[in-house]
Amino acid sequence: MSMFALGFDAYIIAGLLPRISATYHTDVYHVGQGVSIFTLCYAVSAPNCSSLLAGKPLKSMLVVSFIGFTAVVLSRALAGACAGVFSPLSVVAATKLVSHEVECNIT
Repeated sequence: MSMFALGFDAYIIAGLLPRISATYHTDVYHVGQGVSIFTLCYAVSAPNCSSLLAGKPLKSMLVVSFIGFTAVVLSRALAGACAGVFSPLSVVAATKLVSHEVECNIT
């Protein structure tokens, strides 16, 4: 299950790159940097951390690393939820900043 979650994070996003780049009107190359950074950190941390953690309790290290991964994924979800709240509220705030006279002159 944990290996599925790790693969899901990189591979699902990689498949969505064309749609994400179209939504944000940017190159797939620039959007793909997120997947590249994830994969680079994965590749660098795997051999280094396995050497550093040699001899540590396997179950504890698995649990700690998976909790850390899950926390980061959940923080991304929380950031998305907060952005969903912030976006409409900022539109309401912007409309309150414009005086009625300015609004009438535009129309």
